[in-house]
Amino acid sequence: MNNLYLVSLIGGLVLVTMLKLIPTFSRISYNLWNSGVAIITTGFLLRGIINLSGRSTTLDKPYWYVGIIFLLVAVGMIFFNKNQRSTVQD
Repeated sequence: MNNLYLVSLIGGLVLVTMLKLIPTFSRISYNLWNSGVAIITTGFLLRGIINLSGRSTTLDKPYWYVGIIFLLVAVGMIFFNKNQRSTVQD
């Protein structure tokens, strides 16, 4: 939980790198990527709260799975939308 900011930082750096390298980055990919990073960040926060309370649970696993699915769909949308021009402004 001390390094919770790293999830958003790394997710943002990867996003900026993809925006610079891939000119066909659509708005839906952008939104899905940001949603995936937010879901994974929420999972980390939930895990930290549960660890601070001294308990153990697997309630944070759906956050990981859904977040990773969002990230994979965002990357997949980049390759399926190669014919479109970039709709995300720098």
